[in-house]
Amino acid sequence: DMVVVGSGIKMGKWTKKSLKFLKDNKSTLAEKKVALFVSCGAANEEDSRADGQDKYLDEVAAKNLVNQPVKTGLFGSVYDPDAKHGIVFNFTNRFIKKDL
Repeated sequence: DMVVVGSGIKMGKWTKKSLKFLKDNKSTLAEKKVALFVSCGAANEEDSRADGQDKYLDEVAAKNLVNQPVKTGLFGSVYDPDAKHGIVFNFTNRFIKKDL
């Protein structure tokens, strides 16, 4: 059996639920093949991919898995300034409404 675990990167970190899953299931995952992936801006630029691999995949695997993952994936992300959700939208929207 293989378990694939992934996360978006928020504020430079894995999401809390994904990390909690890894920590809570560390012994069970030791008996399985595990693959890890993240979606983050570090994958968008060639210059930052190695740092993204190290920080978001290699370090997380070392801290939260007994065995090395069989595969890792670093996927890019896109910021959509027209999106009506997310931290920037909520923050901006809150202050605009307050000032009106």
